[in-house]
Amino acid sequence: MALRRFDNWPELLAAFLAQHRNTPFDWGRFDCALFAADAIHVMTGTDLAEPFRLQYAHAVGARRKLHEFCGGWLEEAMLKICAQHGLEEIPVELAQRGDLLLWLDQEGHPAAGIADGKNGIFAGKYGLAHVPIVRTDRAWKVG
Repeated sequence: MALRRFDNWPELLAAFLAQHRNTPFDWGRFDCALFAADAIHVMTGTDLAEPFRLQYAHAVGARRKLHEFCGGWLEEAMLKICAQHGLEEIPVELAQRGDLLLWLDQEGHPAAGIADGKNGIFAGKYGLAHVPIVRTDRAWKVG
């Protein structure tokens, strides 16, 4: 079952991003995976992170929860969740505003984010961080 965006999703996403512009990274409350899932929830009404909410409070707990879910880490969990919800993988250069992104940082750590124009937006240490979409590694069409 593919997700469908609400008719007013652009306004909903803009308000969500403005609300969280300065929200600091917080494991289990506002980390990269929950940020991306919350943005998709705002646009579609579907919570992709429901199995993980309030289930961990630090990196080790997140890794443990994801391993229980899929036997892997964030990328494997994203692949499983996207398959469950009918999100089609697309080339990153075709990602449009509101699409789901995966970025592996310079140290190879995975982060989930949302496309917004030419940038991907991710939960950062002190607020939302922007990365050029062309530097991200994978993308999925949302709605």
